[in-house]
Amino acid sequence: MAHRINALHTTRRQWHATGRNAFHDDVIIQAQGLTTTISAGKREQTVLANLDVTIRRGDFTVIMGPSGAGKSTLLYALAGLDRPSCGRITFAGEDIMAMRDDDLARFRRTNCGFVFQQNQLLESMSLMDNAIVAGALTTGSTKTIAAKARELFSMVNIDEATQHRSVSQVSGGEAQRASIVRALINEPELVFADELTGALNSQNAKAVLDIFSRMHERGQSIVMVTHDRHSALRGNRVLYLRDGAIQGECDLGAHDGAKPYGEREHALAMFLDEMGW
Repeated sequence: MAHRINALHTTRRQWHATGRNAFHDDVIIQAQGLTTTISAGKREQTVLANLDVTIRRGDFTVIMGPSGAGKSTLLYALAGLDRPSCGRITFAGEDIMAMRDDDLARFRRTNCGFVFQQNQLLESMSLMDNAIVAGALTTGSTKTIAAKARELFSMVNIDEATQHRSVSQVSGGEAQRASIVRALINEPELVFADELTGALNSQNAKAVLDIFSRMHERGQSIVMVTHDRHSALRGNRVLYLRDGAIQGECDLGAHDGAKPYGEREHALAMFLDEMGW
């Protein structure tokens, strides 16, 4: 059974480590018995091992763990990008494991936003056009999409001139911020991020993390995989994954950039030490 640390002594919510009794009014994802095996030569390797997890609305959930623990595999499974070998995933009330591929693709476009380490933008297109193309997949009105994109570009501090530059003409930090606009353009239920600051310098990484903190303050639900402790401090909930199973959970409470980080850093450090990080 996974170990739970209520690191900042909050009792805001309760979560049972096995997940089987973890249903909550604000649950977005309920996953049970997730198992993923892959072929490794003549052997099969277990990446996820009968894993249960609940993702709640309004949480900024961070997934940490050593390399090879199954972090990205779990994130892709929860987002419907990969299908586990067995198990059940209910996302926003829908059994996504039972969906056909085309139905699942439509469901993802409506309910999920994605930000990866590499921005995944179309290089030949402008930042604005990348956002419009993503929005047009679910909404018919280009005018409406463009207006929403301009608001989002303003939120991530990208000016109008830069919005109309191609991806190859902007910095890595600007491209990553534009990928956040693309992720939010369809007002997703949940934003998934996989090592979103891994390719950025410290200044750009902080700018991107500040945006994610503001998103969370506005009520956006987020699931983020990271190896970086500073990134993890932005979340309110940290799950530690090892050998394809959740070994523990740490509740950091709400992030407040106006307060010193000392207490949060200490709480996370104690948790990770106990997990064997």
